[in-house]
Amino acid sequence: MDDETVIAADDTDDIFYFASPSLGLPLEPVKQQAHLASLRASVRTGQARQMIPDSEWVELVSAQLRSRLGKRLNHVAEWMDANTARFSGNAETHNLRRTLESAIVDLQASIEFCRSNCVECELLCLLPRRHEGPHHCTTSHLCKFRCEILDGHDENEACGLP
Repeated sequence: MDDETVIAADDTDDIFYFASPSLGLPLEPVKQQAHLASLRASVRTGQARQMIPDSEWVELVSAQLRSRLGKRLNHVAEWMDANTARFSGNAETHNLRRTLESAIVDLQASIEFCRSNCVECELLCLLPRRHEGPHHCTTSHLCKFRCEILDGHDENEACGLP
């Protein structure tokens, strides 16, 4: 009997979206890029992208996103187990589990970055994997440091070089 017990879990407040043609849930590429960009922006690596090798920074962000998604998936699995335990031999329960497994694969793929080189620089592309169009690192392509040449301008001026 359902006793409406809350399933305590180490979860996040993140909102994950995924495109799953097998489930009839297409997600337009622009929306998928926006969702991934939003998740990426919420990650705190402790390192600025320009301070460490780009591959390390992208891996830090990816690892955090995978960890946060893993927490959500564990919560969903616990919920599924609690709510289907009494129907364990039922064919519909097996179908539901297969659907969940398929959705998990699609969801895990939806948080993966392309990682090809940006068309304008050598940084890694942070658009969703298998995106259409040119690769882009999502930066301004301008140096983030202060200008080291003090002749002719204020010492607090941004570098501005590519």
